[in-house]
Amino acid sequence: MSHYSSESAWWAFNFVANYANGRYQDMVTDIRKVQQELETAFLENQPATEQRALTMNGEERVALLTRYTDSLGNLAHQRWVELGNYLVTKYNDGYVKDSAMRIQPKAYPDEWLKYIIRQEPGKYLIRK
Repeated sequence: MSHYSSESAWWAFNFVANYANGRYQDMVTDIRKVQQELETAFLENQPATEQRALTMNGEERVALLTRYTDSLGNLAHQRWVELGNYLVTKYNDGYVKDSAMRIQPKAYPDEWLKYIIRQEPGKYLIRK
């Protein structure tokens, strides 16, 4: 936790969560898409993996399930790193890129703007 590393699953998940805080309403669709993709794949593969494990002896079963669990964790980590990179690219500098990556202006939510102004009330005043 003392330094960022994309090699860390903790940082990958934390980055997406923190980056989405300011534009959650916009980003949640992209986040849920990856989440559902992973969950669907995990649930579809689980019965076959369990059936296969039941045909093995104890040590083989442990090895299979360890490899299986490790591969799913690595896949989730990889997809979340990719998701973070995608979100930074799509939602950048107050703009949102469409599916063709054309920049579309989209204002921040009013609640967010009010929050920012409350944090530093004088910082954003236009001076004459």
